[in-house]
Amino acid sequence: MSNQEFFNSLRNKIGAGLVEQGIDELLAFIQEQEIQSALADQCRQLRSEHRRLQDERMGSRLTFEAFNAAVSNLEYNLYRACTLLEQELSGRTGQMAGKANMEVEVAEPKEGNALLQKGIQKYSVQDYSGAIADLKAVLAQDSGNAEALFYLGVMREETGFLDEAKALYTQAYQADSQHARAINNRGVLLLQEDDNASALQDFNCAIKADPNLHVARFNRGLVYMRLGNFAEAGEDFDFSAREGIYLKEVFNLRSLVRINLGQYEEAINDCERAIQLDPNNYQNYFHWGLALYYQGRYRESARYLSEAAQRQPDHPDVLLLRGSAFSLFGEHSRGQADIEALLKLKPEHGQAYFWLGYIRQETGNFPTAIEAYNTCIHFDPYFKAAYVNRGKILMENDLIDEALSDFRTAQQLDPDWEIVPPLIQEALNKQGGGGMFGVFRKWLKT
Repeated sequence: MSNQEFFNSLRNKIGAGLVEQGIDELLAFIQEQEIQSALADQCRQLRSEHRRLQDERMGSRLTFEAFNAAVSNLEYNLYRACTLLEQELSGRTGQMAGKANMEVEVAEPKEGNALLQKGIQKYSVQDYSGAIADLKAVLAQDSGNAEALFYLGVMREETGFLDEAKALYTQAYQADSQHARAINNRGVLLLQEDDNASALQDFNCAIKADPNLHVARFNRGLVYMRLGNFAEAGEDFDFSAREGIYLKEVFNLRSLVRINLGQYEEAINDCERAIQLDPNNYQNYFHWGLALYYQGRYRESARYLSEAAQRQPDHPDVLLLRGSAFSLFGEHSRGQADIEALLKLKPEHGQAYFWLGYIRQETGNFPTAIEAYNTCIHFDPYFKAAYVNRGKILMENDLIDEALSDFRTAQQLDPDWEIVPPLIQEALNKQGGGGMFGVFRKWLKT
């Protein structure tokens, strides 16, 4: 069962009133996943609270209405625990979510909106069943009340009913086109669906409606980053840094933006600041290692990638980059250990086979290097470097026609790759000779 299927099943059980079973299953899941989270303690507290409520109800110390309201609030908190755990698991995979605006704005009651403010006040003190009842009562009187729609959307989002939340945010924005928080929050949900274009449109609308909604600038930077618009992303993250919001995320993300812009030393500065704020986040060390790697400082890079590996020992990106870094400064056995560990996790990882081929090529094991490059090309036929390296081995062993074929394929994949034309010319100069190492022909099938 996938994580998504598990959480969907769990929400169905909570909705059916199987609260204690849901708590037990969530606790077992946390333990199985080896998640170090305060959510486990919260779940135990919810279970104790549920049992206390049942005891008080059985002893007639609690009215039926009070019992139902208390259980409804408990169910809400359990739904929210599911949502928070899903977000925590997404963070493990390196996915960065956008930031919804959940801030409660309780104003002094004005004529005609006392019930609305009463509902918002109840939400702020975690009386969720009371808040929902009041907000629905507001909508019964005024179906286009944007604030009531917004807060109901917030509560559906917190409990993981995202389609319903998105619909409520949409209604709030349709009722009030200046409701920046609603359109920002809808953008976050679209971002989670990988609908980057629609999310960008929503964040732009939110910023236009309220230039002081700084969370929307952060979210827009995240979309720009996903779209590869790194200069624009950098501008939004610079704004967030100046405003002092979400700093540990900003420095983490901006470091990667700066790497993509070739601003390696600035990226390293961001990594240092991110580590000060969040020393256990493997990405901060990974980005530092990546910045060094792109500067050709492979030995230093491996040091920081090892710091990342201490925090995420089985992360494919960490294993691949550290394995290649080790290999590039001659630590082939350590590089091969990382690559082989990666292939145990992902047996069809094309780039891992490329680096296995590189290591074998560097250590003079040419037939098995050819095998590895063949496998790389099988799983990733657009990986141009595999054709070049295989072609070099073939050319060195006088298999010129085969080498030319590889070099020309690499050129087709990247016509501007400047290392390929000299290799083609070298092969043409050698054409017509030899073939004395025909033993290599049996390794050519891809």
